[in-house]
Amino acid sequence: MIHGDLHPDNVHTFRNRLIVFDFEDVTWGHRVQDVAITLFYERSHPGYPDLRAAFETGYRSVVPWPVTYEGELEHFMAARTISFVNYVANLQDDPSDYYDVAFPRLEAFLTTWA
Repeated sequence: MIHGDLHPDNVHTFRNRLIVFDFEDVTWGHRVQDVAITLFYERSHPGYPDLRAAFETGYRSVVPWPVTYEGELEHFMAARTISFVNYVANLQDDPSDYYDVAFPRLEAFLTTWA
C-alpha cells in the first residue's frame, strides 16, 4: 500500500511530529512510486538536489531506498505528469495552460531518460 499523493500540503507537524493525511489516493503500488510522487512536487525548487538527498537519507534511516536504477524516480514523475494531463483534460474546458507546463516537462524527460 502506498499513499499515492504524499506531498508537502498533505503533511503537517504537531508537537514536533509529522502527521500525514488525505488518504483518498491510497492504492497498491511500488514504494519507489510513492517516493517519486513526493519528490515530484519539489523538483523545480532551487534546492531540489539537497532536498532529494535529505529525503533519501531520512528514508534510508527507516527502510531500504527503493530506487533500483538511475532515472527510475524520473520515470514515475513522468507518469505523474501524464496522470495530471488526463485529470486536467477531463476537468477543465481549456487545459492548455497546464499543457504549456506538462508537455515541455515530458519532452525534457524524453530527452534525458528515454
